[in-house]
Amino acid sequence: MGLRLQNLPVGADRADRKRLFTRLSEIHPEGVQWLWQDRLPLGEISVVDGDPATNKSSAILDLVARVSTRRPMPDARWQPGRPRRGVVAPGRGQHRQDRA
Repeated sequence: MGLRLQNLPVGADRADRKRLFTRLSEIHPEGVQWLWQDRLPLGEISVVDGDPATNKSSAILDLVARVSTRRPMPDARWQPGRPRRGVVAPGRGQHRQDRA
């Protein structure tokens, strides 16, 4: 039996506390909206992992530039809509490598 922790409001009373977990069998999948079909979900956090020096950063910066300027994705599966914002967060130690 899988369990998922639910958030309880501050000051929850004893009746609220007995329903602290939800069975995974009670959770139903939701549809996914895609920024880039089958590759990047819209509004979700995505992690890019790979060997060093394989142009991961360049690829991410290219994707953020495409989304923020309404250009299609490399395979043209995403049709430009309104510009969107993106956040690029460097990984562990990345800030040390980028210093001049």
